Amino acid sequence: MSTTDITGFSSAPSTPRPRSTTASSEVHGGQMFFEFDAPEAFISPQLFAVNPSGNMIYSVKIDMKLALDPDTQEVVIIVGSRLLCRCSIHTGKSTDYVIDYDISGAELRQSNDMYLLNDNIAVLVTYNPENYQLSQYVLTLNDETERAILTMKRTTTLPALSSSLTIGTGLLSDGYILVTGYSGPEESERQVVALLIAADPYKASFLPNKDITNMVQRFERFLQQFYPDLRIFAPGIFAEKNGLIFMMKSVQHDLLETSYIGRACFANLGKMIRCEMLPVDNASVLFARLLCVRHVRQLCHRDENIWMTIISSDFAQLSTWQWRFYLSALLYIIKTITLVLRIVLWLRRIDRGVTLFLYIKLLRWLYGPSMIPVTAPPPTFTMYGLNMKSLKFKKVPVKPNLYSTENTFISYPLAIDCDSTGGVVTAELGTTLKINYFPSQTSPLSLCKLAEHSVYRNFPAFEKSPLLRRSLGQLNWDLF
Repeated sequence: MSTTDITGFSSAPSTPRPRSTTASSEVHGGQMFFEFDAPEAFISPQLFAVNPSGNMIYSVKIDMKLALDPDTQEVVIIVGSRLLCRCSIHTGKSTDYVIDYDISGAELRQSNDMYLLNDNIAVLVTYNPENYQLSQYVLTLNDETERAILTMKRTTTLPALSSSLTIGTGLLSDGYILVTGYSGPEESERQVVALLIAADPYKASFLPNKDITNMVQRFERFLQQFYPDLRIFAPGIFAEKNGLIFMMKSVQHDLLETSYIGRACFANLGKMIRCEMLPVDNASVLFARLLCVRHVRQLCHRDENIWMTIISSDFAQLSTWQWRFYLSALLYIIKTITLVLRIVLWLRRIDRGVTLFLYIKLLRWLYGPSMIPVTAPPPTFTMYGLNMKSLKFKKVPVKPNLYSTENTFISYPLAIDCDSTGGVVTAELGTTLKINYFPSQTSPLSLCKLAEHSVYRNFPAFEKSPLLRRSLGQLNWDLF
C-alpha cells in the first residue's frame, strides 16, 4: 500500500492484490422475514431508517399538495399528512405517529435524513441550502397520544454546502454523525467538506463539532500526487474511529472506482495524517469498469461494513446478439415509423383520418401508450457489501421487483439501513413489505440472533400466532 503523512513523506503505490477465486462471492447468513401488507406510511416514503438493534424499521411520509392561495392567487405547497411510522420486522405490527406541528411545512419539505438514537427517539435532519443551515429535530414517539413530539431543535451553520448533503452514521454508537457535501457552484472548483456533529443534540455541549475538512483535503492532495485520474466521491465518505474511508470516481467520466478504497487516519498521537490506498477484490462486482457514480442509489456504513445498491443498464443483455441486432436496426425502424406517419397524415385528407387512427392503434399495440420503440432493456438492480477487514466485495442475494408502467421504467423501491452491528436491513417498499436482514461481514451473529432466526425459519406458527407465544411465556416478541 502507498502511504503519506502531513509532512509529505510517501512511498510508491502498490499493485492490486490477486483476486481470490475460492472464496464465496455472496453474502451468507441472510434472514428473510414474512411478507405482510405495508402500512400507508411505508408506501413511497421520503425517509427510511432502522433502530440500533435492527428489529424495527421507520419511515417518514409527508404528503404535499399544490393549492391556490385565495388572497394572492399564487400557487403554494400545502403539507397534508405528516407521519412517522414504526413497524416491527418480526410481526408486521406498526404504529403511525403524527409529527409535531411545531415543525412547519417548509421545514418538513427540507427533510434530508433520519436516524434513531433508540427505539423511541428519532432525529429528523433538514438542510436549508439558502442559509446553509442544518437542523436536527429530536422526536420522542409517544404511544399513548400517537404523536412524534418535538423535544429539541438544534441548528448548525455549515460552510456553504450545496444541497447535495450526505449524512453518515458510521460513528453513531460513538455519539457523532458525519455531514459531507460539496461547496461552491462550479463542478471544477467545488471542494469536499466534512464535519462531525453530535448525533444527540442534548450532548452537544460535551461532544463539540469537529471540522475534518483538512483530512479530506490532505487525501485529495495525495490523490493528485499518486492517482491523478481519481477524485473523491463525496457521498462515499465514511467515518471510522481514527479517520475516514473514501470511495472514489474517475475524473473524466465519473466512473465508480471499485478496485481501490482510500483511507486517511491520524498517526503519531494525532500530529500527522496518514493516507493510503487499499487494493480491493472486486471480482464479484459485475461490469465494474462500466459503473458510473450516477448508478449508485444508496450507501450505508457501520462497523467496517459498507453496503451499496446500484441500478444500472443491463450490460449483460446489451451484449447479446439479439440486442445488438435490434439496436443496429433501431434507426431504420424509427425512420420507417416517421415515413409511414407522413404518408397517413397526407391520406387523412382523403379518408378523413381513418388510416391515421388505425396506424396509431397499431403503434400503441406494438409499443404501448408512448408509441416509441424500446431503446434499451430494463435496468438491473444489484447490491454489494464491502468487508473492510478482508477488503472484498460480495454480492448481496436480494432481487426487488421492478415497478414500471408499459415501457417506462419507474424504480426498484428498495430501502436499506444498518443496525449497530453493521448488519443491513433491506425493505422493498411496495403495497407489501418484503424485509431481509444480512448480518455483519466482520463478526459472527450473536447467539440471540441465531436463536431468533432459527425459530423464525423452523416454527412459523410461533411467529404468526400471538396466542401461542403467550402460552409459551414469550410476551414481547419484538424484544426477543
